[in-house]
Amino acid sequence: MKILKITLITLAVLALAGWFFLFRSVPLKISPETTILTEPRTEDGKWVDYRAYLISQFPKDGNTEKNSARGMLALFGEAGDVENLDYWEMLGLEPPEKNQKAPFSISDEILLDEKFDDCKKVEDYFAADPDAVREYVSAATPALDAMTEVIQKAEFFAFPVVPNSLDDLVVSARTVNVVGLLEVLNAFRFRAWLREKDGDQEGADADRLILLKLGRQIQNKATTLVMLLLGKEVEKVGAGLKDPEKWKTLEPIDREANLRRALELERLFAASAIQNFCRLGRNGNSMSQWVYYDGIDELFVWPVMYLGFDWNIVAKRLNETTQKIYFPEENAVPFEVPRHSWWEIPKLFSRRARSEIWADVLGSSVSIDHVRQTLLEEVSVPAP
Repeated sequence: MKILKITLITLAVLALAGWFFLFRSVPLKISPETTILTEPRTEDGKWVDYRAYLISQFPKDGNTEKNSARGMLALFGEAGDVENLDYWEMLGLEPPEKNQKAPFSISDEILLDEKFDDCKKVEDYFAADPDAVREYVSAATPALDAMTEVIQKAEFFAFPVVPNSLDDLVVSARTVNVVGLLEVLNAFRFRAWLREKDGDQEGADADRLILLKLGRQIQNKATTLVMLLLGKEVEKVGAGLKDPEKWKTLEPIDREANLRRALELERLFAASAIQNFCRLGRNGNSMSQWVYYDGIDELFVWPVMYLGFDWNIVAKRLNETTQKIYFPEENAVPFEVPRHSWWEIPKLFSRRARSEIWADVLGSSVSIDHVRQTLLEEVSVPAP
């Protein structure tokens, strides 16, 4: 009986030690290698306050007419999560009452009828129903003229990134109403095309010049790749501008600097997701954030989370990986994310190896080669 008790106690101690050394998660410690940022911190001093940092990146004069995003929100009243009053306050605007409408509505004045769903080019729309296209442009013109005035006065486009909490950073970083901006872009494109078709080349060039300005304004303050791509798309549509002299009126654009700024901030979203996992474990929004950010199957993530990780190893390795992927020009040799095979399953019993493998799995979903090439391509200027 005594031997049995000693055996059971020994087994219990071994099991506890095994759990401690193999499956207990090691909390994340704030350091430049793990969290990238070390300040600002939350009130308790335990976590990096990425939300406060992103808010601090908003331009000090973002609440003036220098910011075309401010003018757009005032005109259309649509900017993703419009219930978040921080957006309105940071842009220096009074939020609309529930029964109060903005001067223009994207869903009414700047939206083509569903019967044009199969059309791919501007010419296709006109061939399908020229009267409807002219009606559409006519209805959108007051809004486009107001937009033109806003963009001409502005110097940049900056919309605040205001997460509702520390736990929804990734999703909140993409709350700008991109669809609404694309509808505005579409309306300008149609009006420019119709003006050119009717022999008003000056009017067509004016619309395209406005799109070029807006596209560059968006890119010059973009904090995410999504906004950079949006700005580039707007700029590309404006590239139909025929007058080379008007191209010279545009401010130069530093595409390399814009891309680097956006990528440096994108890395914070991954760092924030790691911190939230460490903070909340398998609870809260951190799980959905990481799945959203990395495109990983949630059914795979859940069982893996029960193994336990050294989050300092995961964070450091993933941060090093994203740095090398985002900024390849700084690598002495081309970088490739390490690939792992099934025969390495025994390594999962080592917390360090398991943490390194998990970081590599997350890093393997990061690829921006095509995006980088797209964003760095110059928009062609017509020959004089």
